[in-house]
Amino acid sequence: MKAVVSVIGKDNFGILAKVAAVCSENRANIIDVTQSVLQDMFVMIMLVDISADGCDFSKLCGALDTLHEGFLQTAVSLQNDPLVAQALFDAEAEDSAVYSQLFDATE
Repeated sequence: MKAVVSVIGKDNFGILAKVAAVCSENRANIIDVTQSVLQDMFVMIMLVDISADGCDFSKLCGALDTLHEGFLQTAVSLQNDPLVAQALFDAEAEDSAVYSQLFDATE
C-alpha cells in the first residue's frame, strides 16, 4: 500500500532529513519525493510504500504528528487514500516510460 506525506511551512534546515528519518524508523520506504522552496515557504510531497512488515500506519501518523510539533509553522500530514496514491504512482510510471523511450532513441 502506498501513502502520501505532505509538508508545508516555513523553510528550515533539515526538514527533508527529519521526515525521511521518521519514515525509515517506521519502515516506510520512500519511493519518490518532490520539493520546492517558494520565497521562504517549503513544500514537499513524498510518496511512501507502507506495505513492509513492521510498518504501522497509525504509528507512522503519530510519529509525523510529533515531528509536526517540532517544526514551527509547518504542517505535516499523511494520507493513505488509495486513489491519490495510485494516481501518483501511475503518473510516475508514465514518466518512467517516457524517459525510457527517450533513452532508447538516443542509443
